[in-house]
Amino acid sequence: MIKHIWSVLCRRSVVDVESNTISLFDCIEEVGVTVVSQSSQRPIALPLDATVVVLVCRDSADPCDGAMRLRFVGPDGQRVMETQECRISLREHRRLRHRFNLQGLPFGGNGTNFVEVLLKQDANASFEPIARIPYDVRIEQAQGDQTGTPQPR
Repeated sequence: MIKHIWSVLCRRSVVDVESNTISLFDCIEEVGVTVVSQSSQRPIALPLDATVVVLVCRDSADPCDGAMRLRFVGPDGQRVMETQECRISLREHRRLRHRFNLQGLPFGGNGTNFVEVLLKQDANASFEPIARIPYDVRIEQAQGDQTGTPQPR
């Protein structure tokens, strides 16, 4: 079986090819956005590139395969978006890091949003949540000519 170790939402990550270590940069807990005008249509993603890094391992010597995907949930509990399924294999190694690179950070509105990491243990199983990463989104109306880009905190 596949066991979840940790998951982190950050701006970017880098893997050192010599040591196979990973560095996570600018971990995201809160994003503040200043908007110029209120639109009746709310975007579903903030213009902020992000990465979700997930570490899993197998809990026995038996090789196994599975699949992962991400689900983004708004403060109201409604699903905003899901990523495509990605296949994972723990046949050759006991541990696996997977990086989901996002062009835009999906969100469901002001308040605490969540990234849920979903795992499917095998082809016949269904996806089950294994991690839930909170991140706060704070949208403010611009005063005068003030504009801004999303700022992670």
